[in-house]
Amino acid sequence: MAYEMGVIVGSWGDSGPCGDPIEEGGGPRCTLAFAKPVVAVALAPDATALLVAQVDFGISAWRLPAGEFGLGFAPPPAVTVPVDEVPHTEAPNALLVRPDGREALVAMENRLIIYSMASGQVVRAFTAPGGIVRAVVWSPDGGALLVASFYDAAANLLDAADGRVRRRLPIEREGAAVAFAPDGRVVAVASEAGPVLLFDIDTTAPPRALRGTGGAVRSLTFVGARLVAAGDDGMLRVWNRADGALLLERRIDRNVRAITVNSDGGLAAVVGREPAIRIVALSDGTSVGTLAWPPAQVLSLAWAGTTVASGDSAGRVALWDVPEPQG
Repeated sequence: MAYEMGVIVGSWGDSGPCGDPIEEGGGPRCTLAFAKPVVAVALAPDATALLVAQVDFGISAWRLPAGEFGLGFAPPPAVTVPVDEVPHTEAPNALLVRPDGREALVAMENRLIIYSMASGQVVRAFTAPGGIVRAVVWSPDGGALLVASFYDAAANLLDAADGRVRRRLPIEREGAAVAFAPDGRVVAVASEAGPVLLFDIDTTAPPRALRGTGGAVRSLTFVGARLVAAGDDGMLRVWNRADGALLLERRIDRNVRAITVNSDGGLAAVVGREPAIRIVALSDGTSVGTLAWPPAQVLSLAWAGTTVASGDSAGRVALWDVPEPQG
């Protein structure tokens, strides 16, 4: 099973696996090593649990800050496939914890599978509308899911209890990234063609298009009254939600593959083509630090409290301490 493949590596102190840094001089606090690439990581909002997804081996949960194995998630419900279908690599399209920390969502191709964080068992599962899931996010209250799928020129707002479509949000070409505002009233949907649209889900008013978008956006997240985006053109952009004003536009890399923001919204961890993770100030886009370890392409990032988790193509997960900015 998936969780049997995880092996903690490093020279640990008496206080446990995550008691001491694996190396001096700014390295990760601790690491986990797996047999196959780690395609997704997720942190519970209170940073007490880490979820890890690796290619072909399912999901495991680890207790933090000790870094001890917690449990393995049950296999997803079986599906019927044609007998002559060629076997293919399985890895989740998305992995995220519900805002209250009680459940986790795994997007596996066109299925949305919801697990109990306490038991690792499947509590419900349903098929996403529109095909293979490309991006998904929980609503702040955990009652809804916003989903974008490949080849679907719309995002769909689903009831998280049963997968029922509450509303379909048309866009230009397929959706590339989605985000919920903290109040749950506004959602952002980025199109593969570039534009980012803001929808008020309580009304039927037409969406507002944000100015200054470039190539396809790969990551969207609301930070209070701001919306942060990054993607294929390597630009980090921040808008004011209220009037759509572009507050920040700064090139970070040739393209940006993953981004996560800390709890107070002052910093972002960003990965481009280089293996290193950059810590960037969202006030002006300047780099304030770099998280680097033996080189491998980082595939996934998560941030909760003062902990940044990264998963890479070499099958490693690293936990980094990144203190909240002072002042």
